Amino acid sequence: MNIVLMAFGSRGDIQPFLALAVALRERGHSVSLAAPGDFEAQIGAYGVPYLHIPISNMDFMQSDFSQKAARGITPATLLALWREVVPEMRRALLATMHLVTEAVRDADLLISHGFLVPAAYSIHQKTGIPLVLSIAAPVVSSQQFSPVMPPPPFGKRFLYPLSYQLLVRGVLSFMFQPMHTYRREVGLPKIAAGQVANLLLKAELPVLMHYSKHLAPAATDWNANVRVTGAWPLPAPPNWTPPEKLSAFLAQGEPPVYVGFGSMPVHEPERTSQMISDALRLAGLRGVLQAGWAGMGHEDDHLITIGDAPHDWLFPRMAAIVHHGGAGTTHSAARAGKPALVVPFNADQPFWGRRVAELGVGVPQMKRKQLTVERLAAALRTLTQDNALRERAAEMGARLRAEDGLGAACEWVERHAQ
Repeated sequence: MNIVLMAFGSRGDIQPFLALAVALRERGHSVSLAAPGDFEAQIGAYGVPYLHIPISNMDFMQSDFSQKAARGITPATLLALWREVVPEMRRALLATMHLVTEAVRDADLLISHGFLVPAAYSIHQKTGIPLVLSIAAPVVSSQQFSPVMPPPPFGKRFLYPLSYQLLVRGVLSFMFQPMHTYRREVGLPKIAAGQVANLLLKAELPVLMHYSKHLAPAATDWNANVRVTGAWPLPAPPNWTPPEKLSAFLAQGEPPVYVGFGSMPVHEPERTSQMISDALRLAGLRGVLQAGWAGMGHEDDHLITIGDAPHDWLFPRMAAIVHHGGAGTTHSAARAGKPALVVPFNADQPFWGRRVAELGVGVPQMKRKQLTVERLAAALRTLTQDNALRERAAEMGARLRAEDGLGAACEWVERHAQ
């Protein structure tokens, strides 16, 4: 088959699609991946044909707006988002829709990130190419749980579906204008925004969810279009080797603690890096700090800073993982069998932080404003010294490593496209 994949967002959004593209190619399919320009080099390292989406999410995360938002969401930052960021994202999305429309003319299937459903569904209608949506969090509406709110004391059957509506409509809101423009330009009829949102909310299109049922439930009130496959881990690039500094540091002592917040904007990254160093020293531990898009960094005798490193290589060599709670990082830490502390920033990250604590494979999550040297040091001691916690994390790792999420997804795709 000739399959086009379309992804948008930060590394946690793009990397699973790259993993699926690699797995599909290994099964003999022709694949290409549309993704933002930040990931061209990473995609190229795996030899996957790349379609450039004309936007940089790294530039956005490092912008003045993101730095202001990292200090707290206010009416002023929301207004700046709508005035400064949304117009650029709309332009990029419209250009992407035309780009992918051309790319799928000879394709057998389009697999799109679920939150791109306004674009993907319009391309599907224009070209007649079958469409599958995919996402790493349980965002199909359910009365049984929600990824964006903790269990309420009452009214779950009403409040949970409402939370899904607010989440999906909020995320998709900036996409409806370019969708309408594209549809007008290619001769498609108008379509209601709510109808498009329901394609994902109610799984009216096939939806592959690439998370593990061991970490989060699969709702029994989802329809047959939904398939929870398990996570889609990306192996290290074929020619990747660890930096000499990292290899030497790992060889010098006991396994360190990993700390990294991925693509999240961190307010005062230098101060945060110093706090992490001080907490590690207070706890008597060594650490590996991943700079991430925020550019954190600190070097001393017990802490080094690194750039990108494949989590599936790095995490098994750590004693514990401190991270932002992205679905991909949460699964990588769990698959490595390491206890975790989640410091959530936004979106579904608090949900994964709750799940880590509820399952007993990590300590209760901490909001960024709660972090102090003493609190972080106490959490690190628990992560590295609580044997029962570490045993549960190791058991969870064995369960996740026994899953074959990519294999299940590939088999489902092959059956669906026949």
